[in-house]
Amino acid sequence: MQIVTASQMRQVEQSAVDAGISLDHLMENAGAAVAAQLENDFGPLNGEQVLVLVGPGNNGGDGLVIARILQASGSDVTAYLMSNFGHPEEKLELATNTGVQIARFATDASQHKIRALARDATVIVDAILGTGQNRHISPPLSGQLEHINRGASTGKTPIAAVDCPTGQNSDSGRMDSNGLKPDVIYQLGMPKLGLYRHPTVEPQNSAPILDIGIPRGVRSGSQISLMTEKDVMGWLPKRRAVSNKGSHGRLTVVAGSQIMSAQRGWPSNLLRVRVPGWSHLPLQRTYTV
Repeated sequence: MQIVTASQMRQVEQSAVDAGISLDHLMENAGAAVAAQLENDFGPLNGEQVLVLVGPGNNGGDGLVIARILQASGSDVTAYLMSNFGHPEEKLELATNTGVQIARFATDASQHKIRALARDATVIVDAILGTGQNRHISPPLSGQLEHINRGASTGKTPIAAVDCPTGQNSDSGRMDSNGLKPDVIYQLGMPKLGLYRHPTVEPQNSAPILDIGIPRGVRSGSQISLMTEKDVMGWLPKRRAVSNKGSHGRLTVVAGSQIMSAQRGWPSNLLRVRVPGWSHLPLQRTYTV
């Protein structure tokens, strides 16, 4: 699976559009996939309070779809509009018609409401900026995020980020000091480079990359790939009912250095360790342990 930058992901989405998949369809798929994953990770959410933080642009549109689907499934959802502009009006109307409660930063001058909502929710969905974060977070957004962080801390409310946490650059991985620290990240379509350069969640809290309907064969142009469990399982020989330790192939480890080699102890005929002769030279020596 290719790991992409924000611009490469935009290229992938455009290629999907060229193949006949609309951006609206991708957004609906993304919202449905995240809603299902939220139910799996934090559910059942029927009757539970869910706070969806909605920013401008496509990430906010994803958030409104998530809010609508969860509300229709029985959750008590509040969509908090973090800005006064840029929200997809059609998605906002559909969410409102489904019963999603709409709260607005414009009418929450003291920001007591957002802090209380963050405190009392079962889960907070961060759909503010996504991969669009490319500059330092400043007021008024920094003040909003501070109140959300305080409310979440008081209520011990987990934060689930949609595609990329607010405050983290999806290319460099740099995390703004005013950002929202997520408990889990739901990456959409393809994994984002910055989230592996500087991870903000523990590996056990990394959700699978969610399918949003990118057609097979669409390529990003990225030269970096993510090795998944599915990839590894495809490389391993099938295990027979009657077999022994030598029946299932041999392992080569490319790692370490001349001084710090791999740990010994494996059967010498099953493991080969390849390390560089010197830590600053190209791979040139082979040791069998």
